[in-house]
Amino acid sequence: AKLSNNNKNVLLMWDTVTNKNTPEYRVYRSTSSGVTATAAYEVARTKNTTWEDEEVIDGVVYYYVVAAASEENVISNTSNEVKIRVDSTPPDFLIVKPAKDEETPFQEYPLEGLINDSDVEKISVYLNNRLYATPTMNSDKMFKVDLLLEPGDNIIQTIVVDKDGNETID
Repeated sequence: AKLSNNNKNVLLMWDTVTNKNTPEYRVYRSTSSGVTATAAYEVARTKNTTWEDEEVIDGVVYYYVVAAASEENVISNTSNEVKIRVDSTPPDFLIVKPAKDEETPFQEYPLEGLINDSDVEKISVYLNNRLYATPTMNSDKMFKVDLLLEPGDNIIQTIVVDKDGNETID
């Protein structure tokens, strides 16, 4: 299982069952471990080996199993249970220095930021649309990059990505 559609949906994929008496697959979902192949947990029937769950709630952990069903409605053993947490919330960070639209006569200029999330995977700083640095966050959840500005106007862009692939751009 993996997240799709900007981490707002869950995409399930499984191997084909080679039994020719398998006209469809049934997908079962629960918000607690131990989901079983019963009508109460059934969320989909499909002939494909992929299915996208668009009826999920951000921040909730879901458990899924898949089973094959024959034309006679005989249900196979279920797949291994998979667990996934839906998280489409982008990471929260603040550029501490410089202030927006701040002008400086200096060529060397520090960029400082404060990360308000613990699951940040990558920080990228772009200067004039080119990757300039990939700083790391220190124990105080701060990052710093010493920028060497070009003469004239400069465009500074910071992209913070969390472990779920959500990103915030400033």
